[in-house]
Formats: sequence, structure tokens, C-alpha cells
Amino acid sequence: MKHVLAGIAALVALTGCTLAPVTDDNAIAVPGVNSLYLLSSAQSRSISPENLTGEVGMGGRTPLEQGSAKAAAINLGLGWKVNPYVNIAAGETFVMGETSGPGVINHIWMTTGGTADYRSSILRIYWDDETTPSVEVPIGDFFASGWGRGQEPLIDSATIAVNSRSGFNSFWQMPFRKKFRMTMENRSSQPLVIYYQIDYTLAPVPANAAYFHAQFRMVDRMKEKDVYTILDGVKGHGHYVGTWLGHGAFTPGWWGEGEIKFYIDGDTDFPTINGTGEEDYFLGSYSYAKRRNGGAPEEINYSSAYAGFYALDATNWLTDYFKPGYERRYGQYRWHVMDPVRFRDSLRVTIQNLGWTDASPQRPIGDRTYKALEDYLASVAYWYQAEPHAPFPALPDDGDGDQAPTTSVSKATRLILWSLSGLVLGLTLLALGDRLDLGGRIGWAFDLLSHWPRHLLLASLVIGGVALWRRKRGPAITALAAAVINVVLVIGLGGFARPQAAPEGARFIRIASANVHGSPPALGQFVDLAHDYGADIIAIYEAPNDLTDALLPDIFPDLPDRILPSQRANGWPLLHRSLLAGRDIADPGVEMFDGSHGVLIHGRAGAVQIVATHPPSPRDPGLMHDRDQQLAAIAGLIDTSRPFIIAGDFNSTPWGRAYAVVPGERAGDPRFDGTFPAMFASLGLPIDHIKFGGGLILTDYRVGPDISSDHLPLFATFALPTNMPPDLPGN
Repeated sequence: MKHVLAGIAALVALTGCTLAPVTDDNAIAVPGVNSLYLLSSAQSRSISPENLTGEVGMGGRTPLEQGSAKAAAINLGLGWKVNPYVNIAAGETFVMGETSGPGVINHIWMTTGGTADYRSSILRIYWDDETTPSVEVPIGDFFASGWGRGQEPLIDSATIAVNSRSGFNSFWQMPFRKKFRMTMENRSSQPLVIYYQIDYTLAPVPANAAYFHAQFRMVDRMKEKDVYTILDGVKGHGHYVGTWLGHGAFTPGWWGEGEIKFYIDGDTDFPTINGTGEEDYFLGSYSYAKRRNGGAPEEINYSSAYAGFYALDATNWLTDYFKPGYERRYGQYRWHVMDPVRFRDSLRVTIQNLGWTDASPQRPIGDRTYKALEDYLASVAYWYQAEPHAPFPALPDDGDGDQAPTTSVSKATRLILWSLSGLVLGLTLLALGDRLDLGGRIGWAFDLLSHWPRHLLLASLVIGGVALWRRKRGPAITALAAAVINVVLVIGLGGFARPQAAPEGARFIRIASANVHGSPPALGQFVDLAHDYGADIIAIYEAPNDLTDALLPDIFPDLPDRILPSQRANGWPLLHRSLLAGRDIADPGVEMFDGSHGVLIHGRAGAVQIVATHPPSPRDPGLMHDRDQQLAAIAGLIDTSRPFIIAGDFNSTPWGRAYAVVPGERAGDPRFDGTFPAMFASLGLPIDHIKFGGGLILTDYRVGPDISSDHLPLFATFALPTNMPPDLPGN
């Protein structure tokens, strides 16, 4: 009955006349109870995904292979609910309907799926040939449901109905003369699904029929003593017909003392129509509250033909209602169907944000003085006017995706995400400083950061994903920018070799390399693995301090050539010793460097040059210098035109500039395999390496198991060049 009454009232509003018997059947484009019995030449049409043009006889014709529900209709085929909905991808705008007039849109039904929120789903309607929309409102707000998915109220009013879950209905009568075009934009990063039906009538409309308009506005938090603008800048002849207002209250106590004001036809400082309070305007009273059985007041929701109020959640009047910073969310609507606010030249509508000073459960109106509040307000203004209309202000940025006001929690979330995304991008940019050789006094910091692109990539993807989930566009873009840089660094890394087939008749040389972290058990496990692998060369770093030359024959019975330096050139003991063992190692040598374990062992296994190195960890700028010096010295020991193998704990990843000075290709792909620390190797750093060159061919590479050290061992097999002399270890 409410919607029938709405049709009658809308006809009155459209034509600006009083009710009278309908005599011209062509005028019955807006049905009402007083005209339902009359025959008419008006033509009923409907646009939906099943008939996107509204043309006669075109419903249900979507081919099965093109239907949105083709999987569900596979057993029934054409005409059996093949295309009941439309998918709108992130960032896309879909034309829901477009048709020629004259006529009137009588009803719109809509519901949505997907994960895009209502605030990012923008409904626009264009009349005739206009290029700027007359309706531009997020879908939830247009249907008086501006608090997001899952927060839809039940509304049973004359012009808007919201039925169970999210059955959105509009009975606003919307005349058009030449044509109308209705679109839906998905401004989110999430998919949007819409089911909809636009019911309209093709028939002449009265000459004095105005066009329907709706405009959305929002202020995340009001500033003290600011007045909220519901509508402004309207120029022309028309009448105001409705308001939806979402109110997020943060100040203790009652929040709705503010007056609504209509500035009509040139009003400046003072309006022609001045309300007496927010709940008064929405046809309620006394804070929308009522005492039941002598208990504490309770807010009472209501939905009537022309006005309604709903609290999103019931609030305990004695506790949370007066708790500072506790957010209470409300929706209110007022339809001026029977009392449109008419204007001839201009219109501006505002409302104050007003409560009571020092309100408490014991003193609900505090000290009886008003207090200007700083709440969240969002609104939709509905009106009819003659075209053209003034352009609308830009929609509030929904990039952060906040469907609701910025609460203390969402502010903290935003701050945390901005901080984390900014940190990961900043660290990424600093890491580039090492690759760009910016050096200087902060070169040490650049170097430390350069080794973490995999971890920065993972962190940026996690932060960016959380930011997208929380609809925080700024932090998401920042984190994903860092992710892009780190993807380039990780995926784009070159200079490594994967195992390949050996030439026919090739001979091989095998090497095993490990940092045993001074642990005798680790040494024993590694040597056993190396022997099982058939290693011709074994390189060990941070050998146990109690390892002596006398013990080596028992440990390496098949590798008689062993180099185990135990002290520096000045006679001081080495804190961390390295060992190189093999067969027929010629020209052995040991290079000493600054630092307690700056030692480099080199030799020649036949014609293959061998280097084992363990420079110091760059824990401070001085040690970084020592590491760089030792790695750079390798180039002077190697003739890259001849076969060579360089093994060691470099204390540098392949993304570091220090690593890049070491000649050769790395055996194995280091981008997704770490070696340190052993217990978190998959997320660890690849700082242990075997590099090679001079004609050697990698035929096998593997990262060994945990050997009770903090590093994982490496094993590699190389095919020797066919033109090499036969006096080599190996097979």
C-alpha cells in the first residue's frame, strides 16, 4: 500500500498539480491506486541481465556459452536462467541500461555479490543527452543502507524498500524524454556482481515533469563548529524530496540536537525553513529512546512510509552510550513525498552536528549547554529539477575503502599499514644504494639491506595484501611498489647456472663445501656426506678449534693434500679456521687478511684452479671492508680463461655488490634457496656459494641436509673440458 501511495504522490510531485481524474490514457506513466483500473497505451518494459536492451521479445536469449550462469544452466540450455547477473571487474564501469524515451522509470530492484563494498560501487543515471550524471551515489547509500555489506537495515517506506539481506528497491519515479542511461562503476580492487531489474514505462510525460537527481556527500570526521552540507550549488526550478543521513556518533551521549536548514532562492545567512533538531526532522523525538518497564532508555528503530531511524547495533544506555570514543552507527531517512521543499532558483541544505556538554548516564543532557560535535556524517539528497543541473562535486575518495567512519581502530590500522608499507619501500630503496654503488658513510647500511630482496618481497606482498583487504589504497600501492622493485631484483637475478647434461666421455671433478660452525659433530656429518658424494675437493670453514694436522689423516684418508692454516702472519691464532682437502693439490697457498678469520686458501687440482674463502661477516663497517678486500683479492688469483672453482661462505648474497666482484657463475639457482640459518633455510640467506668458469660444465648441484651447523652444505659436480690434460683428480 505504501508504494501505491508513493505512485500517487510522485505523480503529484512530478506534475506539480493536485489529484484529478486521469482522462488522457497516454499520461498514465506513473500508476496509482486511482488509475489502476484504466486502460492505457503506455508500454511496459524492463531491463535486466536477461534482457539488456529492454526490447520486445528479447528476454532470455543469451546463448548458453555466453551466460554468467552457464555452468548452472548446462543441463537446461537457452532460456533457463542463463544470464541472471553481471560481473563487473575491478576498475570497470558497466552500462546497466540505456533506452530511448519518452517514459518513466517506475522501479529499480538490485542486489549484489562479489567482494566489492557498497561504497565503491557507484550508481549513475544520465537523462537525455547530458554528459554529467543526475544521479551519482554509492549503491548502498542510494538505498539508505550506507554502512556496508552485512549491515543492511530492513526498510519499508514509500520510495525505498530494503528487504531481507540486501534486496534493494527504489520506487522513485524518474521521467525521461529522449533517453536514459544507467551505469555501475566498480571503484574497488575487488570483483563486483550485480543482479538487477529496471522497470519502466514508455509513454509521454507531462511538459512540466522535472528530472530526478540524487547526490552523495560524506565527511569522515566533522571539525568542531563546522556545519554539514547535505546539498549545495543547486540552480534552477525544482523541489527537494528526500534525505538519507548516516551518522557515526563518537561523543558521549545524545548526538542529534543539530538543526536542518533549507536555504531557498537566494537565502544567505538565514534560511527560510529551519528545523528544530535532527531526530525531529526525521519525524522522531527525544533521542529516539524509550524506557521499557522502568528500565534504562533504549533506542527504538522504526520504518514508516516517509521517515525512519535505525541503530546498527543496540547500545547499552548506561555504559557504551556514554563511553568517550565509542562509535555508535545510525541511519535515518526522510521522504518529502507529501511535503516537497519547492524552489525556483536555488537550494542549499545543511545540518548541524550538535549534542550536549558533559553528558553522562546520570545527566543525559549534561550541563544543559550545547556541544558542537566531531562525528562522521554521510548523506544522500534526492530532488527533482528542470535541466540543466549544476555539476556535482567530486565523490569522496573511497581509495582507503572505508565504508564507515574512521574509528580509533581503523585509524590505528591505517597508521600501522602506512608505517609498515613506508618502511618496506624505504628499505627497498636503500637496498638499491648498494647496487648503485652510492657508498659513502652509509655504504655499510646499503650493503646490509642489499641481501634481503626475497624477504622484502615477501613482506611487501603481505603488507600490500592486508592493505588491499582492509581497503587501504595508499599503503597498498606503497607496499606493492616495493614488491615490484623486489620482484625485479629477485626474478631478474642472473649469473647462475643450472645442471645440464655432460658431454659424452667427459671426466668430472666433485666438490663439497660447508661452514661447520666450529662443531665437531657437524664436521663429522659433513665429511661423511662428502665421502658418500665422492668429493674430490672438500672445503670447510669455521673448523673446530681442536682440529689438528695430526687428526687429518684419519678424517680424510682418501684426500692426502690438506691445508689447515692455524695462525695469522703475525703469529696470532685464527679465530675461525678454514680447511681445504683434496688429491694432487699443487701450488697451495694461503692469503691472510685483516680480521680474526680473514683467510683465503688456493691451489690447483691438476689444471683446475681451486679457491676456498671465508671472509668475515660485515657486522660493522670495518669488517665489511675486510670482507670486500678478501673477495676482491680472488680476482687476482684466478685466470678466468682456465677452469676454476671458488667455494666459500662469502658472507654476501648474489644481490650484494661485494659478491659481484668474484668471477664466475654460481652453481645452482640461489633465488629461492637459502643456506643460512640452516633451520630456516627456505627463508634464509644464500651466502654460501660455489662459483666456477673457464670451460667447466655444471652437471650436478645440491644443497645438503642439516648437519647440526648453522649453515647448510653445498655439493657440485663439474664436467671437465674435453681438451684438458688427463693428469687431474676425478673420473
